Amino acid sequence: MQIRKRIITLLLLVIGIGAIGQSQPALDSSLCARFTQMAYQKLENDSIYIPRKLLDFPPTAAKILELDYGFYEADYLKGDVIPNETICFDQVMINKISEKYGVDFLSKVINEADSLDKLNIGYHPASLKNYKSVEECFFKNFTMSDYLRINKDKFIVITFEIDSSEKLVNLAVFEGAYSSLFISEMTQNALREEVIRVMGNASDWRGAKIRNSNISEKKVVLISHLNFL
Repeated sequence: MQIRKRIITLLLLVIGIGAIGQSQPALDSSLCARFTQMAYQKLENDSIYIPRKLLDFPPTAAKILELDYGFYEADYLKGDVIPNETICFDQVMINKISEKYGVDFLSKVINEADSLDKLNIGYHPASLKNYKSVEECFFKNFTMSDYLRINKDKFIVITFEIDSSEKLVNLAVFEGAYSSLFISEMTQNALREEVIRVMGNASDWRGAKIRNSNISEKKVVLISHLNFL
């Protein structure tokens, strides 16, 4: 029944019925226009983005679109708050997908994903073997948690990749602040070294998988005082 509902929704969207209609919350027309323009700019480079806001894609379906068809994750997912107007971006992408691959393409991908998930060979993200998440690893091992508790406007962004051989590679650390308050170079260096230490010790990874094959996976993690409450 759930699959049938998804397919019906997809068909309605690609033919333009109810995609951005009365059932949706009121949209800011200028912001909607901005996201629409952004979508067309992406398509100029033949870059198609997964319509995450408008459609509730299963993780396996999104990963199939990324790996098999070269789709990208939408830039708007990087924000803390995703405005409703991003559905205007998604609608442009859905129209392009329908034009390029056919009206029933997305429903076919979702059917394939559901079949893989039933066989337990769908997408499984990279994860730590000894912790539920990277955030939990930091909660238990990060020695500079008091700094973040006191300086609630500060945060750390960690980017890294777990490659197909289950190794951590391309680790990068960035410090930021919600306000314009300055972070001293000494503190930046100390935070960076501590992040590298924690991530280096948390080296026991399960690699991401789909269809029983290991795949590389990039991750972005934000650490702030909220992780140490």
